[in-house]
Amino acid sequence: MKNSVKASLVSGLFIAMGTFSQVQAEDVAGGTVRFLGTVVNGACAVDAGDVDKVVQMGQVRVADFNGTAGTPAKLRQDVDIKLLDCDTSVAQTAAVTFKGTGSPGYNGILSAGFGAGAATGVGIQLFDTTGEPLLLNTRSTATQLIDGTNTLHFRAGYISVSDTVTPGNADATATFDITYA
Repeated sequence: MKNSVKASLVSGLFIAMGTFSQVQAEDVAGGTVRFLGTVVNGACAVDAGDVDKVVQMGQVRVADFNGTAGTPAKLRQDVDIKLLDCDTSVAQTAAVTFKGTGSPGYNGILSAGFGAGAATGVGIQLFDTTGEPLLLNTRSTATQLIDGTNTLHFRAGYISVSDTVTPGNADATATFDITYA
């Protein structure tokens, strides 16, 4: 009889624990997960980290522009685009075209600074792998591809587009297309 009572007590405990656990469980909405991507029919795929790239341009002093339009700042930042899974039987080269809003009077220079608190008189100039200026909407020199991973190297720097530069945010946005041949 003692074993029967113990078995009943143990069974009762397990049933109570199961009931208690079920009472505490509750589904709560946690959020949203967005999956973004593109299926492409190209020789390579752009690395996910470079599809929506952010380049920190840093701070540049107004005095660096010397009060003369067309003066580039000394500081330049890397703008690398990594290509994955390249297949040279599909294409042997890749060239990039950067697109965006050109600065008034300097259409090849990316307009910088928007909204309240924006810098004026400054744009962003892009450079190819040799350090030569690469104008907006102009295809870069083609880079020879190898099978596998390739990195296309570019640089960007501020340039004055007016004799008068005022301080403020100098953010800009460009898109890019890749031409495989």
